[in-house]
Amino acid sequence: MGRYSKTERLGINAVEQIVLNDLESIFREQLVNDMGIDAQIELVNGDKNPTGKLIAVQIKSGASHFRGKADNFLYHGKNVHLDYWLNHSLPVILVVHLPESGKTLWTPVNEETVERTKKGWKVSISKKQELDKSSRQSLESVVENFLAQQLLKKGSFVEFTVILS
Repeated sequence: MGRYSKTERLGINAVEQIVLNDLESIFREQLVNDMGIDAQIELVNGDKNPTGKLIAVQIKSGASHFRGKADNFLYHGKNVHLDYWLNHSLPVILVVHLPESGKTLWTPVNEETVERTKKGWKVSISKKQELDKSSRQSLESVVENFLAQQLLKKGSFVEFTVILS
C-alpha cells in the first residue's frame, strides 16, 4: 500500500463545495498550524451579506474514523481534542465525509452531545443529519446556542421585556 491517500482532501473539498453551493456561505480552510480545526464557516444571509456568525469545523473523511451502527456512526476521540474544542471561542462541529457513498454528515460538539469514556470521549453522528441546504437553520441554532452558553458561563444574564400595547 502506498503512502499517499486522497481521502482527507476529498473530505475537505466536499465540505467546501457544500458550504459554497448548498449553504451559500463562506468556507475558510485553516492552512497553517491546524490544531484540530480544519476550517471555519461564516454564514451568509439571504441578502448575500456575511453575518459574522462563525462555526469551527473538524472534518474527518473515510469510514475508518468511525464505528457504524444501524442509524448512526460513533466517533471516539482523545480528551486533548475535546478540551480544545469545548474551550474554543467558536462553536465546533464535527463533519464526516464518506467518499464511498458521497454522504457528508455533521454534529455539534459540546457538553450535551459528547459522552466521556474511560479512555476519552465519543459522539454519535446520525446518518440522517446530512450537511446540505436543509442544515442551514440547524447551523444557525448551533451558533445561537453557543453564544447563549457563553453568556451563562460568564455569569451574564440578558433580560428581555416585551411591551404589549
